[in-house]
Amino acid sequence: MARLFLPDAERAYTRSVLFAVELLDAVTLLGVSREVRVSAPPLRAQPIVNFSGRFVWLQEGATRPQKVMVDPGELPYEREELPAPVLPPDLNGVPETARLLQVLLRPRRGYVFPDGVTVVRGRLNESTAQPPAAVSDAAVWLQWFDDEAQHWQGDRARTFVRTQANGEFAAFLRLGPAAKPLRDKSGRMQVRLRVGRPNVTDRIGTTLDVREGRIFNDFQTLAWSDLRPA
Repeated sequence: MARLFLPDAERAYTRSVLFAVELLDAVTLLGVSREVRVSAPPLRAQPIVNFSGRFVWLQEGATRPQKVMVDPGELPYEREELPAPVLPPDLNGVPETARLLQVLLRPRRGYVFPDGVTVVRGRLNESTAQPPAAVSDAAVWLQWFDDEAQHWQGDRARTFVRTQANGEFAAFLRLGPAAKPLRDKSGRMQVRLRVGRPNVTDRIGTTLDVREGRIFNDFQTLAWSDLRPA
């Protein structure tokens, strides 16, 4: 297991570590630590990037972070803003895991998906009315039908993407080796798009037959009003 605190050569600093942030590419789950800025207001100091690529803040008296903000700069990821871990005034006895926040960086336009990732591109509108009214900042993710369990699978927390200002999205899916998706005779698997918006029931699109690990060629134009409740 990777260490949260600074390397052994910097052991003198470990007692003053407040918390750390680990940035992960949401598609590949590889760490990201270069060309990106991370801040944790109201902490004023810049974080230290340790040998594991984690952003580490040292204690600043009684000040505790309220949120974590990630600015990816020119990298093809979305900006992120999340609540910071709740840290007590006395950090003695607080385990390293409670001081670590993992942040998934979600792909935006310009992201090049690696081989082996199933991708469905599309656009979300409010309705079929013309001109179309795009739905921005909705959560979209792919679900796949499990042939063994006989129900739909799909982890929103780890795989959702956000629709852009024009409603466009690129939803992705990478299955593990133990997954058993339902396939037709040609080897295509069944997936569907699921859409979430704040304070309303999720909605789902029609079933699609796609080739695993490839980009689906059929661009999906979805109307929120026509999607059925989950």
